[in-house]
Amino acid sequence: MEEHEPVKETPKPEEKREVVPDYKIIGQVFNTYVIIEKDDKMYLLDQHAAHERLIYDKLLKEIRGRDLVTQKFIVPYIIKLSPADHAVISDNIALFEKMGFDIADFGDFSIAVREAPFDMADEDVAEYFEDTAQMLSENKNADMTAKQRKAVATLACKAAIKGNNRFSEYELSVLVEKVIMEQTANTCPHGRPLFAEFDKKTIDKQFKRIL
Repeated sequence: MEEHEPVKETPKPEEKREVVPDYKIIGQVFNTYVIIEKDDKMYLLDQHAAHERLIYDKLLKEIRGRDLVTQKFIVPYIIKLSPADHAVISDNIALFEKMGFDIADFGDFSIAVREAPFDMADEDVAEYFEDTAQMLSENKNADMTAKQRKAVATLACKAAIKGNNRFSEYELSVLVEKVIMEQTANTCPHGRPLFAEFDKKTIDKQFKRIL
């Protein structure tokens, strides 16, 4: 009698399940804070501080992994500095190179920025170098790691979305999801809180619903 191989069943593809978040985005207030409802609590998320934390963590991870995404300027960005700031920047070229910058002396206390981290807008470049030069002057005795963290924090602050900016529902949902999934701390790199929390009981007391 002829033997036949057993019929193998074709595995059924797994059904895709829509992940329903356990929070609800109510909206934006003062074009600065995102209102989120979760369980019996209401949260206000500072959009600038939250985005700053995300960028900071991303940049540090890329720097450590030597996988930093940068952008080259077609025309170098020329920044005029004070003699003191120019000296500080020149003394810390290695620090800026690790962060994805390509800068060169341009004479007359100026520098030419030929490359910068991808998240950095052109208009923020000059202000960033001025602020970072001041920070490095104030922390000249700190080690390289501490200086780098502070320099990355300043960079994240410049690149982050600002307060007083209106965003669509989709943009708010992306920001909130990223913060909830990716944040490593409840403060921005400079120590400001990302969230303010209000429980329902406290709000009910404000309206004298309960004693």
